[in-house]
Amino acid sequence: MRILDININNFRGIEHFYHQFSESDNVICIIGRNDSGKTSILKAIEWLFYPSNSLSASVSDFYNSDTTKDIIIEATFTDFPEDFILPDKYGRYLTEPGLKKQPEPPLPPRYLGKTKIINTSDVLIGGRNKKEIDTYREPVNPNRFCLRARLTISETLEPEWAIVSDAQEPSFFRMADRRILSVSSVGLECRKDLSWGQSSILRKYYKGDNLRSDLKHLSTKALQYVSIDDDSISESFNSSLEELPSLFNKFGLELLGKLSNHLDLRNTDSSISLYEGDISLSSRGLGSQRLASIALNLEIKEERALVLIDEIETSLEPFRIRNLILQLRNRARENGQVIFTTHAPIAVDSCLPKELFIMQNVLAKKELYSVGEICKDDSLEKIFRRNIRCLLARRIIVCEGNTEVEFVKSLESFYLYDDNKNLACYGIEYINAQGGDNAPQVALMLNQLGYSVCVLMDSDKQTALDKMKEVQSKASAISFIIMEDGNCIEQQIINDAPEVFLRSLPTYFADLNLDSSSISCLQTLCSTSGLNRFEIGKKAKEKNGLFKAFGNGEILFPILFEQFEGSEESMKTHFYSVITKLKEWVKDDSALY
Repeated sequence: MRILDININNFRGIEHFYHQFSESDNVICIIGRNDSGKTSILKAIEWLFYPSNSLSASVSDFYNSDTTKDIIIEATFTDFPEDFILPDKYGRYLTEPGLKKQPEPPLPPRYLGKTKIINTSDVLIGGRNKKEIDTYREPVNPNRFCLRARLTISETLEPEWAIVSDAQEPSFFRMADRRILSVSSVGLECRKDLSWGQSSILRKYYKGDNLRSDLKHLSTKALQYVSIDDDSISESFNSSLEELPSLFNKFGLELLGKLSNHLDLRNTDSSISLYEGDISLSSRGLGSQRLASIALNLEIKEERALVLIDEIETSLEPFRIRNLILQLRNRARENGQVIFTTHAPIAVDSCLPKELFIMQNVLAKKELYSVGEICKDDSLEKIFRRNIRCLLARRIIVCEGNTEVEFVKSLESFYLYDDNKNLACYGIEYINAQGGDNAPQVALMLNQLGYSVCVLMDSDKQTALDKMKEVQSKASAISFIIMEDGNCIEQQIINDAPEVFLRSLPTYFADLNLDSSSISCLQTLCSTSGLNRFEIGKKAKEKNGLFKAFGNGEILFPILFEQFEGSEESMKTHFYSVITKLKEWVKDDSALY
């Protein structure tokens, strides 16, 4: 089973949300900051295909706890059992993903470069007219069958499931059919999957005739005799374990003993649980429990399972995360779909660009951006790979090169603690664009992914300036902070630095990473009676120059900043204006929402 689109209204932190996936989106990794709505999307899909009619909803599940507006969750899905299209089931409800009419959604000014007035009385979701909200496409592809499910929860808190289409009155979406679809959610409640039960994925592995009846029989016997010999557990349970050890091992879970069934007696109920040797598998750490649950959920081949995993990295080591994502990808190539969320850079780095989706808040509206659709340049993809953590930020500073990176790091430690906030407190990361020609394009792609972006770059290359102007014409809200005409950052620093800073440079040479020829040259340049700032700047911008070599900026920039603050003349320079503009951008959150 695969989800082709999802439409969520008035559910938890989501007022309105719609996204249509492509046909090839079998592995979907959703990233984004906390409270962006990632988990709510997974929970909405879980509820839409909930395998029981006993769904427990509360007032807090409504957006802003407002029960006057119904929770409505809809999704178009495919790859379901063949008998679903029979006339006495849902054969008259075949549909297509998407809307008949879907105008371009209104975008915030930072994307358009100008203010766009929105008539809120005519807009409901993503720019759609109210009359279009329940109007979906009729089937046009004879080789693909799709159905649309809808869950409605009103102020009575009673859930109502239906299969819907344009031409028919809604049909009740039967609990038995929802259970057949095998939508599995793996989160912090994975322990249930390690015992046999109707709500456990182990029910799909049971080789007996009636799991419910056999469980009831054994539980009754256990209550009568207080305990029961494990040998009394039927062969149907034991034979169902044959394939599980190799399955667990494939997903990185090594068993500590022979896998077996034992009866667990508890103060509230009893259950038959999986054991490894004499130890219950549910006594393992959370990471091992989740791996076992994920493996069990993914291996239901005949069911074409849809698996939902919230925070895939929870309690897992980096190597297990990588292996898990590889297994998910291999599994989804042939069968089913996996949707998971993460905050872990190692998980993001293990995904392909087409598998990454970024959840953003745009003018208080939830949007899901596809990295694969926007990041199509191979060279720029490599830059993102080297700076993968930036995709988990709220705002991003694009640095042209190493010196700009060192400048930003030092700026953070010297200036931004005056209000007890550093860049991380503001949700800001920085990325090395590996050159001025790349910086504008990297910024544009990040902006198209929903980030607020600032670019720190030189002005000594005309090609880079031309690309900057081109990007500004497409997204004027990207902030560009550049050096004076014709200057790189190193030359700008040397031009504007207080003389006392340049004269004192030789005293720091012992602590700097500089070769002997650079030291000798700079020693001479900094001690002459008339400072030749241009020549010092040329030396500073060499490959392993004054600020570029690892660790040099960490030593020199704090000294430079302190001397700038102590000189009124220096505070009038262009470089000091660069410092001021970047500090102002960091502290301005107005572009976020």
